[in-house]
Amino acid sequence: MKKLVSSLIFTAFLSAQAEDPATKHAVPEKTEESKAWALTLETGVYSHYIFRGLTYNHDPVVQTSATLDYKLGKEGEYGKLSLCYWNSVDTTNIIGQSGEITENDYGICWSHEIGGEGDNRLGDLKIGNWYYDFKTFTPNHTGEVYFDWTFNSFLSPEVTAYYDYMEAHGWYINFAIGHEFGLDFSDLTKEWKLALTSNVGWTDGNSTQQWYGEKDQDSSFTDFNVKAQVKIPVSFLSGDKVTTTFKPFIQWFTTLDRVHQNAAPGDQEGFVGGATLSFEF
Repeated sequence: MKKLVSSLIFTAFLSAQAEDPATKHAVPEKTEESKAWALTLETGVYSHYIFRGLTYNHDPVVQTSATLDYKLGKEGEYGKLSLCYWNSVDTTNIIGQSGEITENDYGICWSHEIGGEGDNRLGDLKIGNWYYDFKTFTPNHTGEVYFDWTFNSFLSPEVTAYYDYMEAHGWYINFAIGHEFGLDFSDLTKEWKLALTSNVGWTDGNSTQQWYGEKDQDSSFTDFNVKAQVKIPVSFLSGDKVTTTFKPFIQWFTTLDRVHQNAAPGDQEGFVGGATLSFEF
């Protein structure tokens, strides 16, 4: 399904994601209550490109995103509206597109704290839409609406349901947990954070047929990953109006269903690594 990915090179260096779509489509949270607008730019380099357990490029890629947030109402009392852009650029000629943007994704999202504010809230709700424009995949474009709920509890359980309304006409549901630790071992690392996350995805019959190339329409759990990422503030690139963070990471992923493994192209288990640099204005 992530035949939907491409990179905007005006930011600086490598998701999800591979993000996993869960990490790739995630909306950055802002803490400044006095500002109605906020902008986040992030770019990074990944060892290869994976999405929902499938490898779409075995060579390094550069992936970039831009997110513009606007608080609705006084101090965001009606939530936050976000406009997002994401792309992926091939760094080699493995699929004949060296230096080219191979995917452009465009998103819009509304998010809101539910059941209170801050640490007292029940959780966070997001509702949005992504449009994917591919240069090297078939179909060349598709769209998904999604619903995301994150519980304000231990390990921050999160469930995100995506519905492809243009091509697959099917569902992909991602379940995630995660926790962040301080690394206050010395003066050098006192502001560093270690984020550990894990995701598992379930795909219905229509989506497995469209994206995994299966002839039948069996629904199943399709992919799993675990990720470790260190968040390192970059003080010499930060200031009163910008916060800069360097985030190296490593992730292990696998395609769960052996039928999917046989049907899908490329290596469907292994490690992906890289690092991103983000600028929050």
